[in-house]
Amino acid sequence: MHKEEQSKKPNIFRKRLNLKPYDYPQLTEYVDAIRHSYWIHTEFNYTSDIQDFKTSLSSSEQSAIKNTMLAISQIEVAVKTFWGDLYKKMPKPEIGSVGSTFAECHVEGTEILTPKGWVDFKEIDVDDSVLQYNADGSFNFTKVNEVVKKPYKGDIINFKKQKLDVRVTPNHRIIYFNRKGDLLEKFAKDINLHSDILIPFSGNLKSEKETITNLSWFDKLKIAIQADGSLCKYTARNGERRNRGKSKSVQQYQIGIKKERKKERLINILENLDLDYKETKDNREGYIRITIDLPLGVDYKTFEWVNLEDKDSNWCNEFIEELAEWDGCRLKDKKDCTIKYSTTNKSCADIAQVVGIGANYLCSINKYVDNRKETYSDVYTVSFIKNRELVGTNTKKEILQYDGNVYCVNVESGMIITRYNDTTFISGNSEVRHHDAYSHLLEILGLNEEFGRLSEDPVMRGRIRYLETALSKTGGTNKEFSESVVLFSLFIEHVSLFSQFLIIMAFNKHKNVLKGISNVVEATSKEEQIHGDFGIDLIKIIKEENPKWFDEENSDAVKKACRKAFKHENRLIDWIFEDGELDFLPKDVIKEFLKNRFNKSLESIGIEKIFEVDGELLSKTDWFDDEIIGTKHGDFFVKRSINYSKRTKSITSEDLF
Repeated sequence: MHKEEQSKKPNIFRKRLNLKPYDYPQLTEYVDAIRHSYWIHTEFNYTSDIQDFKTSLSSSEQSAIKNTMLAISQIEVAVKTFWGDLYKKMPKPEIGSVGSTFAECHVEGTEILTPKGWVDFKEIDVDDSVLQYNADGSFNFTKVNEVVKKPYKGDIINFKKQKLDVRVTPNHRIIYFNRKGDLLEKFAKDINLHSDILIPFSGNLKSEKETITNLSWFDKLKIAIQADGSLCKYTARNGERRNRGKSKSVQQYQIGIKKERKKERLINILENLDLDYKETKDNREGYIRITIDLPLGVDYKTFEWVNLEDKDSNWCNEFIEELAEWDGCRLKDKKDCTIKYSTTNKSCADIAQVVGIGANYLCSINKYVDNRKETYSDVYTVSFIKNRELVGTNTKKEILQYDGNVYCVNVESGMIITRYNDTTFISGNSEVRHHDAYSHLLEILGLNEEFGRLSEDPVMRGRIRYLETALSKTGGTNKEFSESVVLFSLFIEHVSLFSQFLIIMAFNKHKNVLKGISNVVEATSKEEQIHGDFGIDLIKIIKEENPKWFDEENSDAVKKACRKAFKHENRLIDWIFEDGELDFLPKDVIKEFLKNRFNKSLESIGIEKIFEVDGELLSKTDWFDDEIIGTKHGDFFVKRSINYSKRTKSITSEDLF
């Protein structure tokens, strides 16, 4: 076949730069289906579930529920990672759009707040420390649980006004207050900012460590030097510029001061520190020069020494107050903006903004270009505004087209502090939503310690190995990647979680308990069905374009993997019911249910079924298929408003779907 003919032949692995025409338009319907299915665990009310778990369930039933949720939480972590990375192997915009629905993110150039200041999202890794916002209006530093970095092509929502510029994917969570003070959430695509919407920008900084609450005298000195000091150097005989100082372990700084209040303040700081200093007349009229020797290891002309991890809001307030005494000014006539700080050093302005956020200020940075002389530097001015929230009035909302990488993280509270174009924003983070839901349930049921020991269990270790096998070839050749798509779609998405869904839903059906958890399961299972159907459609495309990959040898390998998966899922069922079976859902019924789902998975890609199924036992789970699977993925979800406040009511399936 000639190269020209080959290039015209469809190839799902060949990169296409243009958005349209789509090579695989049938896949685009999954974007809306997944987005309309989007939910977060805080939508659901679990109050009655806690009561049900503690009072309405026997010890063996409690054990079954505990193990079921542990099993779900364990496997869900990998799901979004797999689908979200799909574009790397199949670089088609219609496929990337589906993958991007598994993580809602910020555009290139967005920064996140760390103990040392603003850091570009692309530089953040798991276990890095970032500042999170909490529902009570406080800030604290916490470890990153998950990092999202992926290519994205499609719509971006841009909210913009004078002190606001944020660009996120359509289903990114926007955090806001109403006029009553309730903390609410909406997706970017669904929210319009107006006078009744207040965007939080600051809060009370608190530390999980031993906290420094007051600015030290040495901190005050460093602020003074940054403002008015300079490093003293001399030229050695060999032409090298060296630090002045009475010894090699110190560096000498001089501070030129004209204002009497600054002179008195500086001398007071030096005397409280018991530091020797030398006072001389400066060459400039009216100025005096104070020279001091300070320890090496700190750049006193920057704020690189500032680290907020062990500080609180009071320390931050004292820092801003000290700034006002040097390179700042107090604005008594202004209603909101009380302090401004100016510097030619952009990094100093950045740090001042960070500290201001911790001090409960709305902080913006303005750049003033000085064109008077080439030697003059641009000036950055940080405004410290009393308002903790920005009113949504006059905020422009635009839909922009974007083609590039997007980034986000996951933290415990689900809310992070970001910055774009020097404007700050408290944003919802990217969520491993299913994992969050079940781990949250484990937490409120007092079962967190169980999750920590999960990887030690031999049954779970076996399941993890089986999962890793399905994912092991994702970085290999296109053919190997296709094998991973087959295993992941058929057995993980279509089967592995559904026995656990069946168990939880059975408690609701037969005992009328665990309504909140059942709502989560209903939402999760319908999503998993969509993901699995999407994977099967991908397999069909790959099979059509590469029929030689799907020979008898491949079919035998898939069957072998299916038997292995069934073996592990059987062991899991035995483990879930290690303290006893359910009289309303025996293990034999669940295992027939599993066999049937494995058979259907194989048949969906043209491989004959391998398990004989007892129809009588299987019929006892027909209710699950009717309630959960009943319709094709395109009909699963109706578009719904996601406007929820503090989980004030239990949510039913009617409310959701």
